[in-house]
Amino acid sequence: DTVTEHFMASTMSRKGGLGIIHRYNSISEQVAQVDEANCGFDTIGAAVGVKDDFLERTQELVKVGARVICVDVAHGDHISVKKALEKLEKLPERGKFHLMAGNVATGDGYKRLAQWGADSVRVGIGGGSICSTRINTGHGLPNMSALFDCASARKSPDCGPNRPSIIIDGGIKTAGDMVKAL
Repeated sequence: DTVTEHFMASTMSRKGGLGIIHRYNSISEQVAQVDEANCGFDTIGAAVGVKDDFLERTQELVKVGARVICVDVAHGDHISVKKALEKLEKLPERGKFHLMAGNVATGDGYKRLAQWGADSVRVGIGGGSICSTRINTGHGLPNMSALFDCASARKSPDCGPNRPSIIIDGGIKTAGDMVKAL
């Protein structure tokens, strides 16, 4: 109930949503989750990190039908994310997937991810049900403030030609959170 796997991803896809299958497992386990979720939908996504196996993981996930690759880190406005996005841009499979990156909490972070090649940017730090960023680091910003700052940055001329979509990533911990999101 705290992460997205094949059942939730395929259910969300059927309803017009997007579930990102988590990366906290082996490549083969994540590939199996994507493969099982992929009932002909084009909105199955999967997360990758920025260390070690992210290139191989991406290639294997795209082979089985992941159409969204999410570079999923606690602090998306970081040089390691820039380097990962640069490497992912060079993959021969790049035309087969949408590249999402994040998370950021500021307009400046949004602009950098836009300049680094993200197709969409996840906004919000520390709101996920399993996220411990705010607890462990004390870092975060109320998601509405982060959303407004990033939406303003998206309109800025120094954002560059790429104006990635904004995905607010607030996390759902209780039934009340779902109502608030809607």
